[in-house]
Amino acid sequence: MLFRSAFPYEIATRFIEDLEIPFTSVTESIQSSTYDYDPDLHRRLSPMVVRYLKTIAEKSRVVGTRGDYTAEVLTKLGIRNVEPIGCPSLYMNGTSLHPLLLQKRPFADIRKVALVYSNYQFSGASLISEALALAASHNYYFVEQTSGLIPTLLYYPHKLTAEDFLTDGLRYGGLTSLRALYHANKLRYFTNVGNWKEFLSRMDFAFGGRIHGLTPALQSGVPAHFIAHDSRMREICEFFRLPFSAEHDFMTTGFDVQKIYDRTDYSEAAKLYPARYRGFLEFLAANRIRPNCDENLRIAEQVDFSPSPGVEVEGDPATDGDINLPYARVLFEMGKAIGEQGSTKGYRSEEHTSELQSRVDISYAVFCLK
Repeated sequence: MLFRSAFPYEIATRFIEDLEIPFTSVTESIQSSTYDYDPDLHRRLSPMVVRYLKTIAEKSRVVGTRGDYTAEVLTKLGIRNVEPIGCPSLYMNGTSLHPLLLQKRPFADIRKVALVYSNYQFSGASLISEALALAASHNYYFVEQTSGLIPTLLYYPHKLTAEDFLTDGLRYGGLTSLRALYHANKLRYFTNVGNWKEFLSRMDFAFGGRIHGLTPALQSGVPAHFIAHDSRMREICEFFRLPFSAEHDFMTTGFDVQKIYDRTDYSEAAKLYPARYRGFLEFLAANRIRPNCDENLRIAEQVDFSPSPGVEVEGDPATDGDINLPYARVLFEMGKAIGEQGSTKGYRSEEHTSELQSRVDISYAVFCLK
């Protein structure tokens, strides 16, 4: 990713410079907070970022980018060994997209829907609040990728802190819809891609603003519609001709899922995909990387994404437990109060542990408000 202020460019650059083994940069991309392509972005990149980019170009035979826009920015910096290749996650099915993506059903048959959305940039322009309200009112699932309140609530509710509620209340534009989704057992968070793919394979439709949150649906043949909130999402959708809409298009109209589903057409993506797949294999060959393919370019050996023995991954969410529902009800009441006062002042661990134990019959409750 490029142009991210939190990325340790200097450390990464020194590390890459010191490498004595072959190095290849795959799917570099511009991290932008805007949807529009900025033709002068290369002029505003810091010297540290430019040094990083030129270092990976010097170390790579060919630099792969997520799409044409990032390749254009690098070319304007004088980097010539650049090739747009998309993202490897889109090539998991091998020589063609899943055939079920072309067998679109009537919207009346769509029952199970997953919303995959985030506001990891804490953008004031994000429609995350509207998206969550839609999910809550239509009984859709909500899948989050950002760590914070949701995974802790689902799997480690006793470790929640007052800061979790305050921070994510800002992230989600309030907690009302999250609370409704939690009590309906519609919140999900995955740490294992195999579990993620299996869950989305049971959906009829998925949509949202996270590219890697939706690609497991495509791999399973479940149609997905991408909501592009920045140029990074936009360029990869354009590169593969995936069905997508700009988030700002829903600012005034709101989300109409039937219209979104009606615009979800994979015919163009399916036609283009074989050429993109061959281009990716040519990129690997140019970097002297042997692909996992047979003589017909089909994937020779599928990766086993099941967790290794002894590795803990997500199980059933905590909402499946009878005890956790009343426990969470109290947590959300406190979270609402924290959000309304705009600070965690007055919420201390020892005070609210005893309050929870008095209000909910849980002898082992330990609430980490601090």
